[in-house]
Amino acid sequence: MKKVAFPVCIITLFILLAACGNPNQRLDEYVFYGGPQFKLKVVRYYRNIPFDQLGEHAVVMCQSASTTRLPAADPQDAGWRMLGPLEARGSNNAQQAALGVKDDYEVLDDHTLIGKTQVFNISFDACGHFINWDPGRLPQAMINPLAKPDSCAPNGPADCRYFDFEGERKPRYEQIRVAGKGQVSFVASSPAFRGVELLRVRTRNNGAVWHVEAAGPDKVNCRQAREGTLGCKVNCRQAREGTLGCKVNCRQAREGELECVDRQALRPDTLRSLSMSLLENGMKGISLMDWLESVLPSGSMVIWPDTFSACSDRRCAEIRFNDSKGNSGTLSIAVDAASENSPGAISFHSAVYRSGDKSRTVSSLASLRENLAADTR
Repeated sequence: MKKVAFPVCIITLFILLAACGNPNQRLDEYVFYGGPQFKLKVVRYYRNIPFDQLGEHAVVMCQSASTTRLPAADPQDAGWRMLGPLEARGSNNAQQAALGVKDDYEVLDDHTLIGKTQVFNISFDACGHFINWDPGRLPQAMINPLAKPDSCAPNGPADCRYFDFEGERKPRYEQIRVAGKGQVSFVASSPAFRGVELLRVRTRNNGAVWHVEAAGPDKVNCRQAREGTLGCKVNCRQAREGTLGCKVNCRQAREGELECVDRQALRPDTLRSLSMSLLENGMKGISLMDWLESVLPSGSMVIWPDTFSACSDRRCAEIRFNDSKGNSGTLSIAVDAASENSPGAISFHSAVYRSGDKSRTVSSLASLRENLAADTR
């Protein structure tokens, strides 16, 4: 029996090695966009990798004067930049497979290409370089997660970073506006986003910092309105007692059937334009937005609040941020209640910075800047 098994194992091994020698058999290609500055094509392969999904697979590539020096790297062709994979199983040819990406790539002009997969990608130089905004980096509190299989990391080998954004939960990127090279804004929406209708996203420095703000009906949880920790459109006590109406019916607000709207909801533009000299002594008179862009590492994301949260006996605007290395933090700005003739006093309240497994309470904006600088060295 052993004499029979040994040759069978050898034959099986040679078959597997032969299959691994040419894992992607090229089938055909189709150029679905040919402009004056760049081209886009779909290249179709037959995948022949043991223990992997067999069948037709495809990738999207871009060619321009900016990509001529790129080397060949399976499955990328020399002089082309691979943009991403494409589902092509069961397709008859590359032209048919290209129909699956007609909504995923948008040409704005001769040099600007947008890729709208799970991640928002944009190139301002005809595929020479791309910047991207990744919804997977949003704070977990902003995402409705799906139960992931055991094969997903860290328990298994599978990369499931975008598991929450597949299928019907894939983000929609709309209202895209390019104000200049490196400056883009858009609206993102997905059933995966928690507590908001949509997100308004923009960068003005070529993706070095992405600014995000929520928009939609879920401004303030009605439990908070009932308990008096946040206001409705009118005084919270009156809302609870039913003597005045919220934006919606007050009984429904008290019973949690509908969401309230904070009577002094934050305007993110107002918060972004706050002068640093008002927040802490010794700071220059630049805006909070400019300051964050100057101290955060490249590739960071800032989530601007549109409602207040409670901090001690005051109200705070909690600004969350993170970077591409997984570091994150929260900056709390205390805002006193405004009178009719005064916008209300503002000041630095507190900050928390998380680097790796360590979480540190930061006592000042100057200290926060030092912590950020230490991680970028």
